[in-house]
Amino acid sequence: MADFETLYRLDQACFEEGVAYTREELRQFLALATAQAIVAEIDGAVAGFGVGYVSVRQLGHVVTLDVAAERRREGVGRALLEELLRRFAAASVRAVRLEVDVENASAIAFYEHFGFRRLRRLADYYGPNRPAWEMGLALRNA
Repeated sequence: MADFETLYRLDQACFEEGVAYTREELRQFLALATAQAIVAEIDGAVAGFGVGYVSVRQLGHVVTLDVAAERRREGVGRALLEELLRRFAAASVRAVRLEVDVENASAIAFYEHFGFRRLRRLADYYGPNRPAWEMGLALRNA
């Protein structure tokens, strides 16, 4: 399994400063009692990882999906999200939430493919003048 620094460096590579998580933020998410962390490895190298958690209201929250640039469009992100959703369903989660930059059309389309819908616009979510969409998905088997 990948070490923390490998995951942190991948997150830094996937997202720009101010959007990527700090070491402390990433550690805090991974330390949550209900944290779900999944690492995808191909040929012994980290291809991507996903982190989510279950809130006290039994809502799933996708914190991040990170896929190495050289592994994009190979199904790694799809496999990570499918596994997170499977784990959320197994934990009796009824709905899943996530946030995505309103300018990230490919990520929005990716989540919409899974049935996520745009719920509301979050002003300044990623900093001044950097809004996000809060997106949600109802789990049918919960």
